[in-house]
Amino acid sequence: AVDTEFITGHYYHAKIALVQIALSADEVFAIDPLAVDIRPLGDVLANPNIVKIFHAGDQDLQFLFQETGKWTYNIYDTQLAMGFIGERSAQSLQKIVEKYIGITLPKSAQQSDWLKRPISNKQLEYALNDVRFLPQIYEMQQAELVASGNLLRFTEDIQHRYAQPRADKTYTVYQLSGFHKYPYPQKLKADIAFTFREEIAIKENLHRVRIMTDEALLRLTRISNPTIQILSTLHGIHENFIKRHGQKLLKALANYHEHQVALVENKQEYTFFDNELQLLDFIQLWLKLKAQSLAIAPQLLVTKSDAEILLKTHIDKDEAYLQAFPKWKLEIYLDLYQHLQSGKLSISFADNNFQIKAKNASS
Repeated sequence: AVDTEFITGHYYHAKIALVQIALSADEVFAIDPLAVDIRPLGDVLANPNIVKIFHAGDQDLQFLFQETGKWTYNIYDTQLAMGFIGERSAQSLQKIVEKYIGITLPKSAQQSDWLKRPISNKQLEYALNDVRFLPQIYEMQQAELVASGNLLRFTEDIQHRYAQPRADKTYTVYQLSGFHKYPYPQKLKADIAFTFREEIAIKENLHRVRIMTDEALLRLTRISNPTIQILSTLHGIHENFIKRHGQKLLKALANYHEHQVALVENKQEYTFFDNELQLLDFIQLWLKLKAQSLAIAPQLLVTKSDAEILLKTHIDKDEAYLQAFPKWKLEIYLDLYQHLQSGKLSISFADNNFQIKAKNASS
């Protein structure tokens, strides 16, 4: 079992402050990445013959990859597994430990400063408890996954979900509030200031809000001839940034008319007609009922974006839209798509229950 304690708020790239490992409830260890090089741990994480148990491990996996340079394989996630045994998938570790172990874990050290040394005994106990019971929970969940008939679906889902490091969700100038309404000169200035801030943030590993907030950036672009004095009066621009980089930023803004960049708006979203929106509601209800029949948490099968992709598949008669889904989802979505194409699909309500009806189907 693996977990990390990390700090994100002050930095552009998160800093791992502690790595916890558990082989069993009695064999738990903490590694201090501020004191030792944790890159050798990457060889263990990348070994496909060793199961690595996480709870809600998405961020841990990304940060461990960032620190070790190796991606983790053969992953098991106790939070995700809950969604394949008829439970809510987004349950906290505390809830799951209470369910399987019958122990209530304290939360008192959750908001600690994990970069501060020495780490207190209270912090260490909290951190080790994050992994201590995961091997035991893993064994118990495996039996439940087999009993539910969803072990293969869970395995396919987690292999697809964590096949490789996910691409960073790039924050762009187009995401600034109201950007699309700005006049073109202000858009150019915003792009200059935004790019300048990102470069400093990456170089100095500072979170962008510790340099200049979005609100301050936008206020700056509305000022005709800003000066260092004006920068100093704008709430949300860090004093140290103004001292070290203010003049360079002002020079770049003054020459905004020379800024050569192709500013384009985000792609328009797919627009559905009213009758198509009614079909979208039908698709979402059908998937929810299907999830319940399979003892799968509905949120793992029924997302609005997935339902919209299914609707586009039906409208355009193009199954290529569905190929990005894991195999278990693809089978369910293709079944629904084929019934939609045939027009032989209905949902009825009787005896206080909804029922799915399809031609040549028993569901």
